[in-house]
Amino acid sequence: MSNEDIHIYDVLIVGGGPCGLAVAARLRESTPSSLFTDSEHQRYHWMKASLAKKTSKPFKTSRRSHTARDRLIQGASCPECLDIAVLDAHGDNWMSAWNERFEKLRITHLRSPMFFHPDPQDRDALRGYAWREGTEHELKEIHGVIGKELSKHQRKQNVKKGSGKRQQETTYLDERDRLDYFRPSTTLFRNFCEDIASRYDIANIVEKSEAQKIDYEPSECGECPGTFILHTSTGKKFARTVVFAAGAALSPTVPSDCPFSPVGSVCHALVPSSGPNETILPAAILRKISLNKQTNLLIVGGGLTSAQIADHAIKSGVTNVYQTMRGPLKIKDFDMELGWVAKFKNVFLAQFWGLENDTERLEMYKKARNGGSVNPEYHHILKSHIASSRLVLHEHTDIASAVWDPTSHSWTVNFSDEGRTRALKEDETAAIAVQMKQAKGLMFSVLAIEDGSSNESA
Repeated sequence: MSNEDIHIYDVLIVGGGPCGLAVAARLRESTPSSLFTDSEHQRYHWMKASLAKKTSKPFKTSRRSHTARDRLIQGASCPECLDIAVLDAHGDNWMSAWNERFEKLRITHLRSPMFFHPDPQDRDALRGYAWREGTEHELKEIHGVIGKELSKHQRKQNVKKGSGKRQQETTYLDERDRLDYFRPSTTLFRNFCEDIASRYDIANIVEKSEAQKIDYEPSECGECPGTFILHTSTGKKFARTVVFAAGAALSPTVPSDCPFSPVGSVCHALVPSSGPNETILPAAILRKISLNKQTNLLIVGGGLTSAQIADHAIKSGVTNVYQTMRGPLKIKDFDMELGWVAKFKNVFLAQFWGLENDTERLEMYKKARNGGSVNPEYHHILKSHIASSRLVLHEHTDIASAVWDPTSHSWTVNFSDEGRTRALKEDETAAIAVQMKQAKGLMFSVLAIEDGSSNESA
């Protein structure tokens, strides 16, 4: 193939999830590297809109309650600037893996607040979209966030008790911030992302292709940019710039010290199973549920995904669900503390980027995240299942050992709880969902143990 036959993209994005969508949409802007504050964004919109005739009536969108439709920038301001393509191993549409996983876990609402979205133009774009589409009823308020700020008297008392200097308050949220702290429904967020792809004319740039290797070829001209060569499942791709937004795209692996390791008894919970596409439960479990036989499920881990698996399993008809975790069940609205999410997050981000290297940044991130947690909504769901005797929750519990019986296709699991050991026998159609950490502290994905299944790529 001659150089003339090679098509070189300006940008290749690996990953068709929310992050990849955000990058592609932002690159369609005329000033993709510009970051505006809310006030600067408002003036920017006004300046752009003043170039056109304004004839439409005002309507409410986001915080600018009297902004006319033609005063907002619709879609890409620089639609033909860059030649962009997106590679996604899961499908040829935006958010295909994201949508499938949410459907399988039957997640109705996101955990994140309203300003966590891929739209590059407006911080309040998701709220404005919900208003325009008449879907505000699909939003759930995040209770207990607004109004936690300290009063003026409390701040003065803290200054007197401390060093005499006022400390930067990073969780100050008052009534003006209340509109931000709602959670969108899964359907609303999916439709919003489809709207972004349509407005920016990037709906058809996603190709189902798995990136396998990347090389870099310098240019013969010293001042000219080189070319990246991506080896994919559909052939070689060439690009001047490559953006990796693949998320957790590695093939699922089982930790070396994990007792649930016999070949054929382990599969990843988010990998397509032999059962129906709308569930993560193995086909063997589903068959036994259909026969009204008793089924047991063991979940190891205290994160939100573990809680979602427990809720999904119980609602799907699993008889008994056991959830165990090494520490306490942590209840938090978000993965990170509020200071990392709220309007003063730059205090923490400045510390984060001021660290010497990525190792220190990783340690700061892990300390701030402090392991897995569940939000108050799923905490309430877990308590309701415990009250109905469908779920048994064991905190501060380790797995001492697990023995797989290939003859009966059953697990015998021994738990160590403060020196006491107890055993749980899983039946032949049992599934075990595991969310574990290695000794190094790396978080592993959810695993489902079932008989007769082989590992597949995530």
